[in-house]
Amino acid sequence: QVVKNNLDPELYNSKIIVVSKKGWYGLLKDGTRVDVDKNDFSISVGGHRTKFDVAFNAVHGEPGENGPLSGYLELLGIPCTSSPLTTCALTFHKDFCKRLVASYGVKVAPSILINEGEKYDADELVRPYHPYDISTDSRLLDMILKDEDFKPDYRNLKEALRRLGTGIPPLVNSYMNASPKMKMFGGSINDEFFDSIEIGILIAFEEMYADKRDRHKDPYFKHLAEKLLRRKGNKKELPELTEDLTRRSNRDRMRRFNAFLNRQKEQMLDAEKRLRDKVQRKKKKEKVEP
Repeated sequence: QVVKNNLDPELYNSKIIVVSKKGWYGLLKDGTRVDVDKNDFSISVGGHRTKFDVAFNAVHGEPGENGPLSGYLELLGIPCTSSPLTTCALTFHKDFCKRLVASYGVKVAPSILINEGEKYDADELVRPYHPYDISTDSRLLDMILKDEDFKPDYRNLKEALRRLGTGIPPLVNSYMNASPKMKMFGGSINDEFFDSIEIGILIAFEEMYADKRDRHKDPYFKHLAEKLLRRKGNKKELPELTEDLTRRSNRDRMRRFNAFLNRQKEQMLDAEKRLRDKVQRKKKKEKVEP
């Protein structure tokens, strides 16, 4: 309906066609439904049959996005605004699409395909090829981690390790202080670095403590602010300039997005103007010809 409302009625005789599993029908202004003849994708109203020169494909999911509708219209020789059947089918299946573009050297994000009914253990997402067996008596762990709360058990762990004459490795300790949650993906021996034991860990950014997140986000803007302060004639204080840069970054992002929308609008208006001129020239030609 939004597309129809924005089409110039002097240029386009547009109709809304509803495509669903329950049936295909044309939706008239008064709400009347008219069956679609799938033999030629036409509708009949008051004895007058309407065939279409072009179809604006706004059907989400199946069969609009995944290709069948594009293939059907292509067989009938009716142009449509969506991609061809093969392109729609490929891009609709994200796993196939990523594999195809990756085969051409395009960088894609790592992913895993989970089909319906398959069980998935998130902890098995990453595992070493040659795992190092790290085993601890569960009864001992229960004695140390007895409070079932992160902060008290963190203190209990530090105390237990201190009695053994050791401690939590500095890097692991930093991560433990950054977030109350951490995933571990097993350990392995790094034979290229003095046979050290390396353990894969992961912390979700949104689960980090707020002050720790800010430590990763704010330094960049502070760095830019310091560079600007060194410029001659800049009288702003560092905190004020850092906040100003953050606001400016967000504002520039919206400005670029609005500029993109305006360019699309200008291209659409230009195309409509050319089409209007073409229609007017055709009308004038028809009037001149005998």
